Amino acid sequence: MSEMGDMKFTTAGEMVSENFYTKEYLRERLQAGIVRITFDKVNGERRIMTCTLQDKYLPVVESSGRPEPKDSLAVWDLNANGWRSFRLDKVIEIEEGITYP
Repeated sequence: MSEMGDMKFTTAGEMVSENFYTKEYLRERLQAGIVRITFDKVNGERRIMTCTLQDKYLPVVESSGRPEPKDSLAVWDLNANGWRSFRLDKVIEIEEGITYP
């Protein structure tokens, strides 16, 4: 990702405002591999999470039928071995190409 002033540009050339990645962009990256996401939790604590949406890591579960909130994204946390979510506007940085045992 490159930066210009207060704007960030994704590797796909998608422009996003400072500290904001689109849900579609993040979902694509998470479905393609393992991503380390740095974000601020609602309580203000900074968290680094290694997560994915790759099928081979996800448990077999039935859909809850509930729509996903527009301002957050649910992911599989590989270290916690469970579903976690984060607010899109709280993402600080993403790191792609992470290897996981």
